[in-house]
Amino acid sequence: MQTPVIEKMGKEKEELINIFTEDFNLYFNFRQTFLELDENAYIEAYNMMNECEVLLERFNTIYTLGAKEVAGYGTKTEIANFYKGYYKSLERIYERLRMMWNRGKKIMEG
Repeated sequence: MQTPVIEKMGKEKEELINIFTEDFNLYFNFRQTFLELDENAYIEAYNMMNECEVLLERFNTIYTLGAKEVAGYGTKTEIANFYKGYYKSLERIYERLRMMWNRGKKIMEG
C-alpha cells in the first residue's frame, strides 16, 4: 500500500505503513462484515453499531490529534485527509446500522 504521504517518507516509512495497514485492515474488515450483514439481522446490527462507535473514535482521534503526531511523515492536511474519508464512510455505515437496529426494535416490540 503506497500513498503520496508514504512515498515521501524516509526511515520511518515502515512504522507508518504498519499504522496505516492496521487502520486499513480494521476499516475494510468491518466494512466487509457490514456489506455481508442481512438487513434483518437486528442484534448483529446493534453489536456492529457499538463496534463502529469505537472505530469512529479511533479514526476521529487520529484525524484530529494523531495527524499532528505523524505530520513529520507528510503534511498534517495529507494525514488528516487520509483518515477523514474513512471517518465519513464509517459515519454513513453507523447511520445505516442504527436504522436497522431501530427497525428491528420496533418489530420486536410489536
